Amino acid sequence: MIVREVYVADNDDGDDSDDSKDEMTQLVWGEGVQLAQARYTAQVERRKCGIHLGIKPQCSPNLATARCCQLQGNIGSLHGTALHERLLACDHPAVYVIKDEDEDGLFTLDSASGVLSFTKPLDYEQKSQYELIVGVRTMDGDGRDGGGGGEARVVVRVVDVNEYPPIFPSTLHQTQITEEDDSKLPKPILKVRAMDEDGGECGLITYYLSGDGVDNAPKPAFSLHPTNGHLYMLKALDRDPPKGQGRWRLQVVASDGEFNATTAVHVNLKDINDNAPFFPNATIDVTLQENTPEGWSVATMKATDHDDPREGSNARLVYSLEKNVIHEATGKPLFTIDSHSGHITTAVCCLDREKTEKYTLKVVATDGGGLKGTGTVVVRVGDMNDVPPRFTQEAYQIRVPESDDTSRFLALLTLQDPDTKNNMVFRVMPDSGRGWRMFTVEAVEEGGFGGEARGVSGGVRALVPLDYEDPQHRQEFRFRVEVTDKGEEGWHDPTRVDSAWVTLRISDVNDNAPTFTSAHAHITLAEDSLTPTLLVTFTAHDADEDGTGVIRYMVDPSSDPYQLFDVSEGGGEVQLVRGLDREAAPTHTLLVWAVDDGTPPNTATATLQVKVRDVNDNPPFLKSPGEVKVRENGPEGELVCRVTFGDPDDWTMGHGPPFFVIMDPRAPLYIRRAFTVTLDPSGDDGRGVGVVRTVGGLDRERSKLFPLPLLVRDAGPPSRTTTLTLTVQVEDANDNPMYPGSKVVIAVLVQPQDVPVPLGRVHVRDEDEEDVQDKTYTWQGARNKQVALNTSTGALTLLPHTPPTARPVLLDRLELCFSVRDGRQGGEVTARVTVEVRGVSVSDVTPAIPVTLLAHPTHVLHHHHQGSVLERLLSEVGAMTKARLLSVERTEGKELRKVVSTRVWLTSEAPLHLYHTLLHHAHQLGAALGVELGGVGVGACGEGGGVEEGYSVVDAGGVAVCTPHTCLNGGRCLHTHSGPRCLCPHGTSGPRCKVLTRHFRGSKGGSEGTWAWIEPPPPGPRTHLTFDFRTDSPDATLLYSGPDHMESGARKSVVAVGLVGGRATLIFEGEAGPVAVQLSTSYLADLTWHTVHLVWDGKVTTQLPAAYQGLNPCRPLQVGGLAHPVPSHLTRVLPATPLSGCLRNLRINGELVDMGDGLVGVGSRMGCAVGQCVGRGTYCGEHGSCEGGGEACSTPSTPSTLHPHGFIRLTLSFTPLAYSTTLHLRFRTRRESGHLASLSSDHGGDALTLRMVYGRLCLTLACHSHPPASLCLTRTPLADGKWHSVTAGSYEWTTWLSVDEGDGDLYNASIRQAGSNPQPLHKLTTVHIGGSTHQGKDDHQYFEDNFITGCIDDVRVGGRSVPLPPATNSTVWGQASMFRGVREGCVAPSPCHNVSCPPHLTCVDTWNAYHCGCEEGQVLAGEGDRCEDRDECVWRPCLHSGTCINTHTGFQCVCASGYMGEYCQLPHTLHTPPRVPAAVLVPALLCSTILIGNNSSSYKIAVFTCGLRQIIPIIRLFWKQMVEHQGNGLPGHCRGISGHGAGLRGMEKASTHSPMPFTTTLQYINRAFKISGSARLKWPVSWSPPG
Repeated sequence: MIVREVYVADNDDGDDSDDSKDEMTQLVWGEGVQLAQARYTAQVERRKCGIHLGIKPQCSPNLATARCCQLQGNIGSLHGTALHERLLACDHPAVYVIKDEDEDGLFTLDSASGVLSFTKPLDYEQKSQYELIVGVRTMDGDGRDGGGGGEARVVVRVVDVNEYPPIFPSTLHQTQITEEDDSKLPKPILKVRAMDEDGGECGLITYYLSGDGVDNAPKPAFSLHPTNGHLYMLKALDRDPPKGQGRWRLQVVASDGEFNATTAVHVNLKDINDNAPFFPNATIDVTLQENTPEGWSVATMKATDHDDPREGSNARLVYSLEKNVIHEATGKPLFTIDSHSGHITTAVCCLDREKTEKYTLKVVATDGGGLKGTGTVVVRVGDMNDVPPRFTQEAYQIRVPESDDTSRFLALLTLQDPDTKNNMVFRVMPDSGRGWRMFTVEAVEEGGFGGEARGVSGGVRALVPLDYEDPQHRQEFRFRVEVTDKGEEGWHDPTRVDSAWVTLRISDVNDNAPTFTSAHAHITLAEDSLTPTLLVTFTAHDADEDGTGVIRYMVDPSSDPYQLFDVSEGGGEVQLVRGLDREAAPTHTLLVWAVDDGTPPNTATATLQVKVRDVNDNPPFLKSPGEVKVRENGPEGELVCRVTFGDPDDWTMGHGPPFFVIMDPRAPLYIRRAFTVTLDPSGDDGRGVGVVRTVGGLDRERSKLFPLPLLVRDAGPPSRTTTLTLTVQVEDANDNPMYPGSKVVIAVLVQPQDVPVPLGRVHVRDEDEEDVQDKTYTWQGARNKQVALNTSTGALTLLPHTPPTARPVLLDRLELCFSVRDGRQGGEVTARVTVEVRGVSVSDVTPAIPVTLLAHPTHVLHHHHQGSVLERLLSEVGAMTKARLLSVERTEGKELRKVVSTRVWLTSEAPLHLYHTLLHHAHQLGAALGVELGGVGVGACGEGGGVEEGYSVVDAGGVAVCTPHTCLNGGRCLHTHSGPRCLCPHGTSGPRCKVLTRHFRGSKGGSEGTWAWIEPPPPGPRTHLTFDFRTDSPDATLLYSGPDHMESGARKSVVAVGLVGGRATLIFEGEAGPVAVQLSTSYLADLTWHTVHLVWDGKVTTQLPAAYQGLNPCRPLQVGGLAHPVPSHLTRVLPATPLSGCLRNLRINGELVDMGDGLVGVGSRMGCAVGQCVGRGTYCGEHGSCEGGGEACSTPSTPSTLHPHGFIRLTLSFTPLAYSTTLHLRFRTRRESGHLASLSSDHGGDALTLRMVYGRLCLTLACHSHPPASLCLTRTPLADGKWHSVTAGSYEWTTWLSVDEGDGDLYNASIRQAGSNPQPLHKLTTVHIGGSTHQGKDDHQYFEDNFITGCIDDVRVGGRSVPLPPATNSTVWGQASMFRGVREGCVAPSPCHNVSCPPHLTCVDTWNAYHCGCEEGQVLAGEGDRCEDRDECVWRPCLHSGTCINTHTGFQCVCASGYMGEYCQLPHTLHTPPRVPAAVLVPALLCSTILIGNNSSSYKIAVFTCGLRQIIPIIRLFWKQMVEHQGNGLPGHCRGISGHGAGLRGMEKASTHSPMPFTTTLQYINRAFKISGSARLKWPVSWSPPG
């Protein structure tokens, strides 16, 4: 039997909602009866009493004889208290009865309808489930038992309804706990409980908490259990302000899901004495007047205690003085305090400010629990003027320089007066001595004069100008001075007056300029005056030094730009030393200086006016016209032109017209037959005109140009005659027929071609050249679409169409045919044009160098038995350097008479070398070709635009890559994670392997001299050039920029630096002529290094004339000597001797110039043999330095790590030079701002400071006499955690800053204008490293600009190493006076701890930083999901034929014979320990010594030698055999090693007996080769085989 379940909603609260439901399961009756549906559902209204049971009796299939009837019912809507069902037609009705278990009579069942009903409402809280037994039987038509029936169990479950809200027994719950109680947290402190009469789920209550310490608290103070109502305290609570509170107010909400109840919870805190008293005003500053009486009120100190004043004595305060002052006379305290109020009063009478100006009292407030708080009262004693003033000396001796300034004080008369409220008044005692009327004494406040006076002093001031030249002032003055501190009224109180004697003497100063006896002179000279000629003598007198001073005379260079005059230095005689030219300068205003020998010197100026009288020394010249045209086939006697003449001489003196002119009788016959020349004496206002006419018609085809020579004479006296040439051109007329023609055009195009290219005109043979307007041009046959034709002019244009190409190749050959018609002569002919199109790449054109030949292209390309000029040019150039032909083009000059020339473009992979070679051999090439060279190169000095050197920039999608010119001088480029890296040979340096030092042999041994050419500075408004030199030659050319000895025409700008008599000399020349200026007075040819700075900033200075144009950008810069003789106009000032010595560190605008093998030159080589370590076979490593002339290496230094607030203070035992100071150090950091190091004076006024500013390095130079100046490397960030080497310095006018190799952006220098005073740095004896400190008023050390977490190493001042604690605290050059927060070494903790990288990446430690990437020697592969080994050997990193072995972490180099080093960059002669790579050392050692097991008592040892080139196959073979026979001795087939050239001797096959353990073998190797530590060899061998 299956139970039917009926669910009835319990709702006896009057709610009539319809949301309850009945669910019925299938009833299985006895035989013959069953339910039709498996589930019945009824919706029962609340508070209803009946429910219908839908029953469908069904005849059992086993009762075949019985009649089947079917009751089908649906549970319908609720009506009243009964659940109705619809009864279908059935032959036999059913009877329903309740058979059992309805003891309370709650249900009734309708026997006919089967309606089960409630007799009264059901209550879930009383009973939630009822069970009934229901019976049913079928009846026949007579009402008798039909024999079919059964029974079922009906389960009625009551569904609960939430009808009661929760209720708290109290609206307020309170508890009390002790503040700051943190034991057994979290702990329960209270339980709240709410009641709900509902049962089941409707009676379940959830609790919620809010209020103080819960809402918006980052760390809550309370929590509430959601079901049992326990309140927990999560942390200790504070009762006291400012953050605590005595009562914490909470609110608890109880909710059954529908109804809520609320109660308040108060947590009251019991106070403990956990707060010490404190003073809100911790320090009070008060002032008391001295001499105050006893009991005088000073101040009241009130303390605050946040504890509860109601809780015992926790907040009850008692005041006392812990630090009082004792009266010296009585021994009593000076002050007292009221213990309850904190009121402080004086305990004795009469405080004396002169004894003590300030008292500091410490006030203590103590609460009832013994906790204390302190405050400070600073009592300052106010001054009363109760002490009279006193002069510090009874007599003052004063010496002052003469001066006409009566406003400044001459001296201070110091006083002693401890009072501060003084009214000082001074007076000079009348009639007290000589000069009393000439001086006055005034009160000067503290610091008012010189910054050294204390209080008030008496400033002595003159009332009249003091002049040493006045005899009355040369005698001493003596007078008496009085002072009082009571103002003018004090003179009446003798006790307040003091006096002293003043003796004053005046010293002479150079305040008078020399005076010329005659400051102006006028003279007239003929321009042909002889030299030397004495013109005038100037005499000057100096009133200083009693007229005995020395006066020197000199000419102002700006007034004599051509250096025509000279003056004797001692006598003032002015002479003419060079010839005059009136036509260049008719007058001269010469300024002569008289300079005295004072400091600073004074100057007077005299003026000499020189007027130049004309001499008829210039012939006439052709005024107009210079060139004239005449038509062809003109009539006889046609006027060609009227020629006028001029003369630069002075016509007022008769040195000019009238002119006389004829045709030169020596004129060629064809000219004399073509023209006549006559004189028109009245022409040109009587000056005379030459009239030129034709003799007959001219034929242009016979002669296009007539150079007509005119013989012209002026009037004299004496008359000057000259021959002038008038150029007559014959204008073409179309008087000749045309004939068919052809030509070949070669077009060289830069790919890709994106612009039209002109190909010239269609060519036909026609003696007439200017009849284009008469011709028309048309295509003959099919038109070529690649070429455009202008039918009027015959011009051809190649249209853009050609594809790009990488090398010069023949792109196309075009055969073109045209018809040409002459409209004037008639007729039509055929013209053919062949166009060869060749393509070149941008990389070929960019470094191209043009050579201009002053010859027509036809002559250059014409072939004869010696070959064409072009072929011979290529042959001559090819013998000098590698170059290839790029293009040939026609060009014309810019003169009036346009000369057609040929420009040949050559290209090379080393364009600078090609350019210098062509420039140096230009005259030689011209002589060999028989053609004059018009020039080499273009740019600032030529007709075209600039040509840039190729291979300098490569576009790789934003990633820098290795290019052919990345590394110089044989350096090898290697790709790394951070970009290209150059592996540099020995003798080179920097990131690009530049050679910075070059040796010049000079002219010793009869050699032809020495010189080298480098690229000139680029043109610009400012050029800064600097270099070092070392030589023992007193006369030598160091640097030269200017023309060679064969250049003619206008003078070129020249600048040169040389040694003259061992002194550095600057030679320069503009339009003014050559000038030599001595740069130093010291003898510099002493085999030590010296530095030269040369600056041109486009401004006129006192030493450079206005005409000076700076360094010549059109010529190479020559160093070490000249490639040509000294130009004639420079022989007097420029030494012709080449350099015998060395140059290094040549910089142009901060960029280091490479002086490697690519230079064009003679007699020089890389490096400097003198004192070089390599010359003595010593190598000191990458960062080492050579000492003792190359015999030993310096000891490496130990770095120091500076922690936060760490610093080092060093005191030097020497004083650096004031005008030459350098500071050097190495550092590494990731801090972007902070103090690195400073070199300062004791008084702090002078300092040289290095600091980091936003990742950039800056140098600040502070000088007491100048405002601070800064110099920064703004383009290169250095806070990258890597070691950087810094050198900073100041030398006279120059300040520089250099990092690492100091090239480009890693170098900066500042040069001040010449004429300003240099900045000396006085007494720099203190070095601060890593931060600066100062002592505050409270005697504490305060830190400023701190350098946090970084390392410092190798600190040098002036080239001398200073100590670096804690490793070294003292050296001969200084000692550490203080250091703090410093640790020896430079080791940073690994940042990779607890760092997780993606599976395919590794954490890479970059010193105090990290990144996730591949290990050294690996590269990301695929889609960036794995690391693979990078084969660095592809880049050939091993120099000098070394063999590269790729390893897991990079590569190793096996060097060829004669070389060594990590990259085989060092010559093998250097005395350094051999460094064999670890991947090669182990197999090499095992290869050198192998123990063969033979028997237990004897061993045979085979010793052989492995050549370096045989190590690789030996490694491979040994590793293979070791894997196969590990631990079994040497395999028998090891003899095969000898086949690889190993030189194996006496090796025998090993037996199977026990061999000698390899452990013993490796121990032997370790001892023999002195291998120790982690590098010791162990068995089994733990190394990975290469390959």
